Amino acid sequence: MAFLPLQIVHIRFGQCDYAGFGDVASVTNIPSETIFPVFLSPSPSTMTPADEAWLSAYSAGVRVCFANPGTTEMWLVDGLNRSDVRAVLCLHETVCTGAADGYARLTRKPAATLLHLGPGLANGLANLHNARRAATPVVNLVGAMAAWHDAADPLLSMDMTSLARTVSSSVVITSSACNLANEVGEACTASGSAQQAGDSKVTTIIIPHD
Repeated sequence: MAFLPLQIVHIRFGQCDYAGFGDVASVTNIPSETIFPVFLSPSPSTMTPADEAWLSAYSAGVRVCFANPGTTEMWLVDGLNRSDVRAVLCLHETVCTGAADGYARLTRKPAATLLHLGPGLANGLANLHNARRAATPVVNLVGAMAAWHDAADPLLSMDMTSLARTVSSSVVITSSACNLANEVGEACTASGSAQQAGDSKVTTIIIPHD
């Protein structure tokens, strides 16, 4: 099997960027609707908790989010699409976290990731370890199963809190949509604030679907 040369694939579909590793020819002919889900469009006069969360992130200095979302995070994706935070869709979580680490190291501003459940966080953990060691400001927004579904031990359920603590200076589990904007803003501010050498600037917010 021949290996493709490692290169960044970066394509813009509407307001969303598409990034990853591979052969650009393999993705350029794919319709945009198969790359990224169709966004919901609520009334412009109505701000959802997701809208407020991204506004809070932008106000705290976040300008880009490297995302590999799933169905659990679609309401966050919908808000991201309407926000001033630039969305970069990545092929894999390792691309998300590696790109966030690199971007934040260069700009010294916090970069966000949007990851799907515990396995998505686990996939991106190696680069988050690098970000922790380098004191890189990275804010992870990780979707979780609906709280009422936990008792059924769903297939993708895992102990995300313990996993996130291995790389994060703080881990927050959102208990209410009303609190999300404040929690995101505080995490972004903490991630970008000055800390002692060796301290992690990685923060993680776990957001249940409900």
